Amino acid sequence: AHFDVAAPFSDLKDQVKEVANIIGGEVSRAITLAQRALHVISENLRLDAAVDAIRSGDLFTLHILLNNAHDSLAQLYQVSCPEIEALRFDILELAENIKTSFREQPLIIGPRMCGGGFGGSLISLVCKDFVHSFTERFNASDKYKKQYGFVPTCFVAQISNGLTVHEL
Repeated sequence: AHFDVAAPFSDLKDQVKEVANIIGGEVSRAITLAQRALHVISENLRLDAAVDAIRSGDLFTLHILLNNAHDSLAQLYQVSCPEIEALRFDILELAENIKTSFREQPLIIGPRMCGGGFGGSLISLVCKDFVHSFTERFNASDKYKKQYGFVPTCFVAQISNGLTVHEL
């Protein structure tokens, strides 16, 4: 199955050759630089859109943006790996199988690669009532051990107010 996670900025990848022509020089190097630049530009646009989605409570749009961010990292910045892609596919499949009225309240948002890439981590926003089932599914899976030599570890974190500065 293929999951359609197209986003408002996905058409930027069609501009790679045009940007590469502007950069000039050796073609494969120019294409690589163009891909990297388009990832950074589109990531900035996605960040602005994600802030708007969070402020308005639009979780479906946030899900699309996080998935588009992952696709951009994997395709334009080229920092993914088969292990991350397999795990991401399984998380997307789970999200699809358990969705309620998806446009209203998704139980899983994302996943998106984070960290250093090339096998870093995936971040998923998971409905509080589904966290235990989510972590059990992946922490107990030997599927990845057989195929890739590792068992995924889920780290559960809660959103906080973040850093604040107080004047003395």
